[in-house]
Amino acid sequence: TTEPVRLSLTGGRDSRLLAALLYKAGIPFVTATSGHDDGPDVVLAKQVAQALGVRHSVARPKRSDDGTELVVPHPHVRGHNVLFACEGMISAYENIPVGVRFDPTPRMSGHGGEILRGGFLHNQVDLDDRAVRRRIDGLFGRNADLLTDQGRQHAQALASPWRDMCRQDGPGALDRLYLAHRVGRWHAASRASLLRGQNPVPPFLDNLVVRTALGVDPLWRRSEALIHGVINAFAPALRDVPIEGRPWRFTEERHPGLWDRLRSRGLRAVMSAGSVSAGLLRSPAKFVQAPAEFSKAPAERFRKVPAEKPWNWRTKPSAELIGLLRAAVLDERGELRADGLARVVDAAEVARLPDSRMDVLWHLYTVSTMLTDAFATPDSPALPSVRVPIPR
Repeated sequence: TTEPVRLSLTGGRDSRLLAALLYKAGIPFVTATSGHDDGPDVVLAKQVAQALGVRHSVARPKRSDDGTELVVPHPHVRGHNVLFACEGMISAYENIPVGVRFDPTPRMSGHGGEILRGGFLHNQVDLDDRAVRRRIDGLFGRNADLLTDQGRQHAQALASPWRDMCRQDGPGALDRLYLAHRVGRWHAASRASLLRGQNPVPPFLDNLVVRTALGVDPLWRRSEALIHGVINAFAPALRDVPIEGRPWRFTEERHPGLWDRLRSRGLRAVMSAGSVSAGLLRSPAKFVQAPAEFSKAPAERFRKVPAEKPWNWRTKPSAELIGLLRAAVLDERGELRADGLARVVDAAEVARLPDSRMDVLWHLYTVSTMLTDAFATPDSPALPSVRVPIPR
């Protein structure tokens, strides 16, 4: 195809890194963002695209004619889509694209970019061994208050080998756990859904990128100095464009002598790992010097966008939508509709689940729906859309 690469761009780090790489390589590309016009991702993505001189578009959520409500697919339609597109490997909470006519245009997104930021270390604040073990327990035993004894025992068995790895290398355990579970499950299922109608190109999942990343000290990758240096070297125009969320980690966590130690370890690892496809980590010596340079930079360069967390209709939906989700999990007697689910979670605890834990309810809904409805036909259920009032 002669079409430019279509990059799904947000205000975060990973898609911005891809924009810088495409820009430096001279590969024609356009950018697109999904969301409301005042959302941080949309606002910052526009700034990134403008700084690089590329065309940008915004896919806005469908609204009612008067603009006061979002019009979203019925949750049963979303559940059906998850089963047929991803074989039930992820939740109906996720926005899975429906099947459409195949478009060969290469598409990229920031999915998997945490590989270059230390995997699950990228959002791990406390690096103490006990804190890392608690994180692993949390990843496998999250929402343990809902689990039956059988469910908790199974979760502990899954966590056991990773807890053992923590005794030798806590940071390494979180780094590789991300690769095994996040990339090996969530990203694999997400990409499978995209393949129905698109041509996704996931550079962060390239075997040479992953191999080289794992050869670099995970704590150095966690500092984000590596990808910040690549972005600034390949696309200097992005240097002063704010980042969404928290500032770059290395600007917040400064420890005397830490950089010298990590820099030398990271440089040796990169130099011994060899080249990376598409020149992702070329000239590593240029980037390992980054911290000294950044310490002299103006503070506003690392500012974050002072915006509230945008409204998410899936976590703060309407009473109607909440009722649809709950009715698919529990029957009128308060018993779980799916026998298989009853072995894992306790019906009484699920009944007490507050609306503030909507993400959990979405997951329970997905499993319950798949276990109680075989979805024998590939045709999506003919159910009306649901309207969710938009908060003022």
